[in-house]
Amino acid sequence: MPLCGQEIQLAEYDGLKGEESFYLRHKDAFKVDSNNLKPGQKMRKLTVITYLNEEIPSSRDKQGQLRLYTDDKIIDVAPRLGRTIVFKSENLEHEVRPTLGYERYAITTWFHCQVPAAEAQVEENKGESLDNTSSIFIGIPSYRDPFLPQTVRSLLEKATNPERLTIAIFL
Repeated sequence: MPLCGQEIQLAEYDGLKGEESFYLRHKDAFKVDSNNLKPGQKMRKLTVITYLNEEIPSSRDKQGQLRLYTDDKIIDVAPRLGRTIVFKSENLEHEVRPTLGYERYAITTWFHCQVPAAEAQVEENKGESLDNTSSIFIGIPSYRDPFLPQTVRSLLEKATNPERLTIAIFL
């Protein structure tokens, strides 16, 4: 399914005001069904978070983490300057742990796709297959990676349908 847009949010969790700043456990996208998103609506498919704050005081090292809830474990990601996290918006529950004593900054980009009628029908029909027009999004965070050209070349060479790949490189 091709991406068709994005929204960007700059978030500040101001823990300097004497009270904790946080965001409760959630997913970034709703399920496609008759109660939520309808065919033709835009749906968040990919979440990309990059941290922008200065160095965190060592006394606050365990605060403001992004907590990710996977199937088998919980992962806490410290908000370090330049760190980028990429995940599928509708699959991963996450939260921002309480921040106190410093300001936590992050820029979040949600990449959207348009919900096709076929996908909404699949959800309601419990798993009938989609047509073969969907695409695969590949996000590659890269900083002076000497193997980046070989990685992209390999992706294109090994893909059965390379025209269905969407590759984004985050420098």
